[in-house]
Amino acid sequence: MATADSFMVALPDVAFEMAFGTEWFIRRGHAAADPPATDLFAALEPRPDPAAGS
Repeated sequence: MATADSFMVALPDVAFEMAFGTEWFIRRGHAAADPPATDLFAALEPRPDPAAGS
């Protein structure tokens, strides 16, 4: 976790993007040649909200 005085926080946006880029995920059971997923949780089915009652 980056703290408020971390060098990562002080980097200009362009430098941060070049250094850390974008995270990509390959979903289990999918081929590496499939387009990479940008949202790790997008393929998950939503769970019912227990607070909402039945």
